[in-house]
Amino acid sequence: MTLHPTFIHYPTLLSNIYLYQDDIKIQQIYMYMSDIEYTEEQYEEMIEGMEKIFPDANFSIDVDFLYVLDELLTDKKHIFISNDRYCYCWDGIDAPKQEFFEIKGDSITYRYVLNELIRQDFNPNCNHIFLEGIDKVSEIQYRLSMGS
Repeated sequence: MTLHPTFIHYPTLLSNIYLYQDDIKIQQIYMYMSDIEYTEEQYEEMIEGMEKIFPDANFSIDVDFLYVLDELLTDKKHIFISNDRYCYCWDGIDAPKQEFFEIKGDSITYRYVLNELIRQDFNPNCNHIFLEGIDKVSEIQYRLSMGS
């Protein structure tokens, strides 16, 4: 599979945005398609490529992850990732509003995290099955950014 972006606004897909909450610095990491425009054929190839890499995923993964799969998400060896269930899909359902996944490893890359989520049977069980990004909440806690 050969990828040929037709236009690039920025040199990288990672954009660090620093936020402060209660005087504590929080870093969020966003990845988004708006940085690169693809032809429909290129985008379809990328989707097929992602599905081949992660055939057992119960969720869709943004193709922008292709560019960072082997980059470190963190240099920590033990982190937690949460999936918040505050969307309308969970209204009136008696279920926890968050689920957590424990990730341990010597090299926690994006690929490793995605494989761990699959291994731990992550399934959004709602209309928001599209993983858009992974947001850093603290040194060891991250949050999945899910969309539809």
